[in-house]
Amino acid sequence: MSSSSATLIDLLRHMPAFAGMTGFFACRDIKVASVGSELTRRVAASAMVLAVMLGWPADTLGEPPAPVPAKRLIATSPHLTELVYYAGAGDLLVGVAPFADYPPAARALPIVGGPGGLNIEAILEMRPDRVLIWESGTPAWQVERLRSVGIHVWVSEIRRLEDIPAWLQRFGNITGRERAAGAAARKFNARLHALERHAQGRTPRRVFLQVLDRSLYTFSDRHVVSDVLRRCGGRNVMGDLPALAPRVELESVLAADPEVIIASGDPLQWEEWRRRWQRYPQLSAVKHGRLVFIPGDFLHRPGPRLLDGMERLCAALEG
Repeated sequence: MSSSSATLIDLLRHMPAFAGMTGFFACRDIKVASVGSELTRRVAASAMVLAVMLGWPADTLGEPPAPVPAKRLIATSPHLTELVYYAGAGDLLVGVAPFADYPPAARALPIVGGPGGLNIEAILEMRPDRVLIWESGTPAWQVERLRSVGIHVWVSEIRRLEDIPAWLQRFGNITGRERAAGAAARKFNARLHALERHAQGRTPRRVFLQVLDRSLYTFSDRHVVSDVLRRCGGRNVMGDLPALAPRVELESVLAADPEVIIASGDPLQWEEWRRRWQRYPQLSAVKHGRLVFIPGDFLHRPGPRLLDGMERLCAALEG
């Protein structure tokens, strides 16, 4: 690639609309970089726009084209499984992750992983058209291993609620279920906007998002649950932490003095923690009786049921 090609690709990489897409051109040796050529620039820009319109995730743009519509899908996380079903393509799933138990039909599907990660051999035997990957939950070396043996991989990481209908539409595009997926996306957006309207105008409350475990864990602002909280009128007191789901010290929570504690996960662990929080009557959340439990499936899985969690979370911040 010429130095001018590298220069233009580098410029495009820093443009938000095209971030991550420049590999598409580099891998195909498309000469996007003849800065003096207006025609070449227009061709390159048109190709990028086409990639966006087709809904190609940035990480797949360097791969050979996969069959469309896809007929055999594997989803490597419970929330991706739920999204595929919600998009009207659940019948195309041939393998799922452990704990993919919703909708109930997913429980009958073969499991493609375990505590050690994905079972690459099992995935190869299933001959999938696409493997849908949860970025935070999958070691990078396993993703590269799948690609190295010719598996078409789509990597997903949902950070904001808007990402959910976007992925629904992408699943519709690759499976030929555009109508069902589009309807699902519109239904999700309509309910999301209704919940947002109901929560408008609230005075923000300080909230500690507790991920139930023996130790204290929370979500930072990098997690989609923090986006849910913000839309409900809450402020994550641990939002600035760098990790996605960091461990925190009790002293840090007491110093932040949250007005509400929202806990999610195992209800048995919540009973234990509820008793522990009662030992700190000076804590605003305890003083005002704002210790709230929400089932983990409604908050930890960034799929269609996240709006059920949002409805409960917004209700906890009312009044």
